[in-house]
Amino acid sequence: MCDRPEARFLLNAYEIPASPPWPELREPGLSFFVREDQDDLFKVHLPYVWRTPAGLGTLFLPSLSRPGVQVVAGLVQAEWYGNPVNLVPCKPPMDQARHVEPGQPIAQVVFLNRANRQSELRVVPEGGAAARRFHHGLHAWHRDKLADRSAYRRLARRQSPGGG
Repeated sequence: MCDRPEARFLLNAYEIPASPPWPELREPGLSFFVREDQDDLFKVHLPYVWRTPAGLGTLFLPSLSRPGVQVVAGLVQAEWYGNPVNLVPCKPPMDQARHVEPGQPIAQVVFLNRANRQSELRVVPEGGAAARRFHHGLHAWHRDKLADRSAYRRLARRQSPGGG
């Protein structure tokens, strides 16, 4: 990343203006993880704070129509995210380094109505009838997939609304 004073970006940090009594903030432009299991990732800090209407969550995704930087999907499940946005891309192999031009899209945002994604989680007893049915169905699925790689597609069509 290069310095861009007009964008308030200097020395790999954004200067985020604030009104008194709060001081201006400095947020890094790039940072790296220190854990071994996250060694292939890094953070791109963006100088944006997100606020959505009540009930909307924000899903950050890789750019689907412009391949390039592979961003890890992330979900913010609140209307108010008081910290600047951090995108987490995967580091490309050294022989496949990427150059990103200023203004080039590297991710996309999808707003989700949180009320539409309510889920219910049930834990069934391990030796119970529901667990046996689940394991039987899972084994049958693997058996069918080994016999016919299109079995999953047919199953998905059969179980979807309006499916054949």
